[in-house]
Amino acid sequence: MRKGKEAAQIGLLKSRAKQLIRGAAENTDRIGWSDHALKRMRQRRVSPSQVLKVLRQGKMIGNPSLDKNTGHWKCKLERYTAGDCLNVIVAIERNEDNTPIIIVSAIVD
Repeated sequence: MRKGKEAAQIGLLKSRAKQLIRGAAENTDRIGWSDHALKRMRQRRVSPSQVLKVLRQGKMIGNPSLDKNTGHWKCKLERYTAGDCLNVIVAIERNEDNTPIIIVSAIVD
């Protein structure tokens, strides 16, 4: 397996990103909610269950992109839920044992 910058240059396939996100959404211990995301969700009246629905069933918009500042892969999913189009921005990170975890932020359009 390739590591570090060499692996980052290969890219994260859309299908693999969706697989990681869907897997994390089924085992919510692998979902991380940033303080910023929770604050925005409260402001926008978006529930964690709505966000999880987007993670489990949403359409990925575009391809994953590498955030050069953090080194994490980011992507955007969307789905209509509770009458609104909900966009969820996710960052795919790895914890100490190399398990993917998902950090989310939610945007209502």
